[in-house]
Amino acid sequence: LVVRRAAQSFVLPSQSVMVRPIDADLKLRINRDAMDRSAPQRAVALSVPLLSVTLKDHQYRSMLRLGIAWAAFSVRSELVAARPSVRPADDAAAWWRFALRGTTLLRRRWTSLRWEELVARRRKRREYVRLWKG
Repeated sequence: LVVRRAAQSFVLPSQSVMVRPIDADLKLRINRDAMDRSAPQRAVALSVPLLSVTLKDHQYRSMLRLGIAWAAFSVRSELVAARPSVRPADDAAAWWRFALRGTTLLRRRWTSLRWEELVARRRKRREYVRLWKG
C-alpha cells in the first residue's frame, strides 16, 4: 500500500505557518500472515525529500533562547552529579575539586572549535546578514 500526498509549492498569504505543504511518500507494509515471524507485522517508511520551514522573527529568537537554555542545562546536568553535598565551609577541598572539574569541562567545550571552523562560521553569518538585509 503506497500513499502519496503531493502539494504544490506556493506562497501562503499569511506567514503564520511554520511548515509549508510538502511532498511526502508514506509506505505501509502489512504482513497478513500472523504466524510468519520472519518479517514484522507492520512496517512504515516515510520519505520527505524537501521540508520548508518559515519562522517569524520572534519564533527564531525563541528557538535561539531554547538552544542557549539547552546548552546551559546540559552543562549543569553533567556537573550536578559531582556537586558536593556538604557546605563549602565543611569541605572546601571538595568544592575546589568541583570548581576545577567545571572549568575544565567548559574549557574543553570551548577549545574543541578549531580556528578554521570559527572563520567559516563568521563567513556564513556575514553572508546570512547580507542576504537578510538584501
